[in-house]
Amino acid sequence: MPAKYAIHTKPAPHRFEPVTRSGIIAWEEGCLKCPVCVKKRCVYGVYDHRGMDPRQMIDSIDNRCMNCLRYVQGCPKELIHTSINPEYRAMGDSHWTPDIIASLWSQAEKGSIPVSGAGYPGPFSGPGFDAMWTDMSEIVRPTRDGIHGREYISTAIDLGKTPGYLLFNDEGGLEGDLPLLLNIPLPIILKMPAFGAISPETLTGLANAAKRLGTLFSLPAAKIDETLNDFHPWLLPVVLAEDAGQGNTPDGVRVVEVPWSDGWQRVVNDFMTSDPSRLIAVSVPMTSGMEERALSIAEAGVPIIHLMGNMSGRFLDDDGRYIKDGIRSLHLKLIESNIRDGITLLVSGGLSMAEHVAK
Repeated sequence: MPAKYAIHTKPAPHRFEPVTRSGIIAWEEGCLKCPVCVKKRCVYGVYDHRGMDPRQMIDSIDNRCMNCLRYVQGCPKELIHTSINPEYRAMGDSHWTPDIIASLWSQAEKGSIPVSGAGYPGPFSGPGFDAMWTDMSEIVRPTRDGIHGREYISTAIDLGKTPGYLLFNDEGGLEGDLPLLLNIPLPIILKMPAFGAISPETLTGLANAAKRLGTLFSLPAAKIDETLNDFHPWLLPVVLAEDAGQGNTPDGVRVVEVPWSDGWQRVVNDFMTSDPSRLIAVSVPMTSGMEERALSIAEAGVPIIHLMGNMSGRFLDDDGRYIKDGIRSLHLKLIESNIRDGITLLVSGGLSMAEHVAK
């Protein structure tokens, strides 16, 4: 496979032991004291390394068992049992389920494609993005072409505003200025988490990942310092209205984001005037009435609109409305106004699985 179609990864160990699905119950009463205990025959050596993890104060066995069930079937007195680890069951919430969190941990550790050969185990439909069905034939039948074959599927997108029409001169050349577009090879922009302790090293790592992938890393403009000097073309600073004009958008930045506020239009006009070569995005909270706000942004000439939902994949002011429905509502509003093709929509919040990006 050509290098431009591949993201090269290598395993990276977890900073902390992940909580896995299985829990072990080993009854000592009635043990026959077999010369070779099934615990010693574990192919993963779970019992060889069992102990208390001092960092998390949990028994290491619950985090190492691989669910082969050899110890359950092999114990002559049937003293060893497996069950759902209560710590695993308690993780996350209805949107970020334990299975999704465990899958994300595995992907982060291995960098592998999350494909399972056991088939689809869940319901055939659900809320939000899970209400959408896709044809996964290229994944479940990769021998036909798919991820291991000859057929390359472009994931590249253009950020910016495409013109409604093109004019050419008699020599076949394009009249007027070329449209301001930024092509990124993945429909994914990295974003600084809104929670947790974010060190300068973490920001540098995210910026480096954006550079290697050819995409962008969104972060508050106030977080950009000299440690990120080598990554300016891959940064997407978010500039608050009260901070605009203070020189905190470094040279080389190709896209700037302005949050929706009373002063958003003044900040956007200042950016467009001072540096027309930069793309401008305006972020809009996904709430009731967002369609009219987004339409006013588009009519002001802003090429990129960023819709922000909550971490559960829903509207910020209505837990019963999903991001998917908000995207569709704004999409149809822009079509009705005959400006959809000239606007790039970015969406963030609650995209918990890789397939949500494709949907």
